[in-house]
Amino acid sequence: MLVSLSVMYMKTDSFYRTLLMHHEFSDMIKVKEPREWEVKYVKLTDDIGYYIADQPFKDGGFDLYMDLAATFPIMTDTNRGDCRDPNPFATIHLPHWCCVEVFRLMRGYFRTWFDNKPIEDLMLTEWGNLYFKEESFPWNYFRLPHVDGPQGLVSNLWFTTNPDSGTKLYKYHGDIIKGDDNKLYYDFMVNEDHKLFKEVKHMCTHMERLDGWKNLSADEERHYGFECVGIAPCKKGTMTLYDTEVSHTPYIEDTCDFRWSHAYRVSERYGW
Repeated sequence: MLVSLSVMYMKTDSFYRTLLMHHEFSDMIKVKEPREWEVKYVKLTDDIGYYIADQPFKDGGFDLYMDLAATFPIMTDTNRGDCRDPNPFATIHLPHWCCVEVFRLMRGYFRTWFDNKPIEDLMLTEWGNLYFKEESFPWNYFRLPHVDGPQGLVSNLWFTTNPDSGTKLYKYHGDIIKGDDNKLYYDFMVNEDHKLFKEVKHMCTHMERLDGWKNLSADEERHYGFECVGIAPCKKGTMTLYDTEVSHTPYIEDTCDFRWSHAYRVSERYGW
């Protein structure tokens, strides 16, 4: 069920008023129960893998949700000007009422992951990732794999299918260190004696903007201590989920013109 954007929004003078108010959301877009959600684990190594699930909405809710998400503006774009947001994509955010039931589904299905803690005791974070090939000019430093924080689960709900794209997952052959701020850092970022410390510091402090998307080569992956163990696919109408402590990075071939997903992270409450 597709709903046109003109139906979703009504203009009042210079403002736009959404016809789908937060108190109407759960009536129009229903999220599945954990027992209804089809989830499969894909094992890559003994301790690294990812889950692939069907989309979390009942009936025609997925198409309506996608249309609703498209009505929210791009709020941050690291590809423009001197913006140094660590996300290499154009980013949108959805209000809490658009996401809380998806968070509840993740927490409900993976409840043992979070020691059965109620959702109120967990940290919930969301953001949308939009890749436009002709507008992609990311900072070179952000090509390095990263982790999304300690003790959590992160997912991507895919709004596009891109066989030439996905999320690369890595084994890091080094140490990942938790800082006093509860963020996770690779040893080459904080250990001044590490052979790559000066190189990475220079890359970070003298940031170079690329003239287009550029994946890490296999030689570069090895140089920085990363071993690619698999790629989580980018397929419309699915969710891919993985541990927030697993190193990963977007993978996008030159044949991909547009890519869109919305990410949801559920994690332990920390001050980061």
